[in-house]
Amino acid sequence: MTIIPLINLKSKYFFILLSKTCIEKKYTSILNNYSTKYKIMKLNMILLGKSINNLVNNSKDSYLEMVDRRRDKNYIRKGIRIGPKYIVICDFLDFYAGYKGINKFEFYNNLFNYSLKKIPKDIGYKFKKSPAASYGITRSFFLDKKTYNLLHKTYKKSQELYKTLYDDYLSMGNFAELILYIYVTNNIEKKILNIFKFDFGIKKIT
Repeated sequence: MTIIPLINLKSKYFFILLSKTCIEKKYTSILNNYSTKYKIMKLNMILLGKSINNLVNNSKDSYLEMVDRRRDKNYIRKGIRIGPKYIVICDFLDFYAGYKGINKFEFYNNLFNYSLKKIPKDIGYKFKKSPAASYGITRSFFLDKKTYNLLHKTYKKSQELYKTLYDDYLSMGNFAELILYIYVTNNIEKKILNIFKFDFGIKKIT
């Protein structure tokens, strides 16, 4: 597995570029096996963390110290079942927050706030439904009380509206995936997204 370290400390594009061979192997074998994708991406994220630590922090500071992992009493844990593809995206965002030096609780709290305010009134998205046998993987998000309440209030309205407009059920998992999708596509540099080529499984309804 090849990783090309191309970090320019003066550039806003900090991520290590993955080689074409690595990407092709990863995303070809993954199409039919979510668990394989998760393991491969998890390995790449570990390698990313080590490389970022060595190149950006000069090995003086532990990479784990880049993210404050303390459980803050001001945050509420919200566990949501999301698809394996979005677990991978969350791993990506964990490292993104770490590089930016932002506490993960604060990062995801801001992410949820941002996306909840950007969700269209008519929702306007359709989701690639997982097989009935697949219940996703539980991912914990830590939100302050205001954001936590906003999430549930917005979800309830969106769920009712989605049923009325499209005669379909909007799960909390799909809603959380939409929140992540909106943030990533609006805030992460296109140059980085073009490298990872995430399959969001979400499309706008036209």
